[in-house]
Amino acid sequence: MDKIPVYELNKKDYGLILQNFNLDKCTLAVKSVLCNHTPGIVLVDSEVDPKTVFIWDKCHDFFILGEKGNKEYCENLREKIYGDIFKQAKEKEDLLDFYVRPFYSNLDTNDKNKKIIDDLFKNNSLMLHKRRHYSLELSEYNIKRPQNIDIDNAKIEFIDKLFLTRTQLENFDEITNWIEDSWISEELFLQEGFGFCLVVDESIVSWCISDYRIDVECEIGIETDERYRNKGYATILVTEVVNYCKQKGFVKIGWHCRDNNIGSYKVAEKVGFKDMNIYYSYHAWFNVFDNFLVNGQYFLTQTQDYRKAAECYEKAFEMKNSNDSYFHDSSIFSQDANIKWCYYNTACAWALAGEHEDAFSNLEKAVEAGWNDANMLEKDERLQSLKVDSRWAEMLNVLR
Repeated sequence: MDKIPVYELNKKDYGLILQNFNLDKCTLAVKSVLCNHTPGIVLVDSEVDPKTVFIWDKCHDFFILGEKGNKEYCENLREKIYGDIFKQAKEKEDLLDFYVRPFYSNLDTNDKNKKIIDDLFKNNSLMLHKRRHYSLELSEYNIKRPQNIDIDNAKIEFIDKLFLTRTQLENFDEITNWIEDSWISEELFLQEGFGFCLVVDESIVSWCISDYRIDVECEIGIETDERYRNKGYATILVTEVVNYCKQKGFVKIGWHCRDNNIGSYKVAEKVGFKDMNIYYSYHAWFNVFDNFLVNGQYFLTQTQDYRKAAECYEKAFEMKNSNDSYFHDSSIFSQDANIKWCYYNTACAWALAGEHEDAFSNLEKAVEAGWNDANMLEKDERLQSLKVDSRWAEMLNVLR
């Protein structure tokens, strides 16, 4: 059987996707790529009548929609992802992880798409993350008076062409990187997008910028320098942005954040955004070795899937022992500093999974790598099941 090729659409042909996959129901993020507002790559199974579409925004987000039965195409697409796309991602030094997000605005990740996603990214053990979607209907919003900012020399400033010349400002790169990730060009951002910053002396301490804008709808993001958080500055800045959108004739503003980002959604609620729904996205790291380490920690501490946590750690160790290129390219792993703790966490995971042989094996490896905390060993409740084994006392004697 001939392989089903993977086609990268030219921007002039994005109308095929708009026609076949009902643009009106797509998320703003998808629309923004297809309308050539956001950088992106669009891959399909046919240049004439596509049934499966894969979108990468050349940053953190992937979107996939298509036919479950298109197995041959998915196999070729997987090769494209782990070849060309991951290679391009590697060239961006600050691009470490990615998300697979819902395609349609109802934010439903159905079983059909889940199967496709699992098949495409089977080299990465994907983590499932709960996210919140908020929305503000501006017809129901009354412009609010600006609040006082309790910092001397603090000013709220609009991001315009002149502002983008002030390269001396602290955190200036945060602004330009945000614009570069979300917009096809600085010129288009200045024409279609918007943003505000809270500036104190020569430092940008908080910033709120439009991620996407299609006609009279937009989505915004907010970030505050850690030194200035929990002071109400994000609320002041978002209020300024919402007032601006109301005055400019926008009808709706969207807001997305992780479910555990309490600070983010509390700001949204305080300004007047309504909690629309909870949805899920998939998260992983581009570097497969790093991904196994992060997943090990995730399954150990977040989902309590201890066997899966241990298996992720063990796969990382296999890559390390075979001198895999992903191990050498790791962005988060320092052998001397981290290996002992990786072995220790693996021991905890195996102990909690009831696999004592594997638990002791990894404890021994942790000790060989320099771990030597007898007090922690005695008190760590995750290892309590090992105390009935004679090797427990031997391990304590070694550490003392």
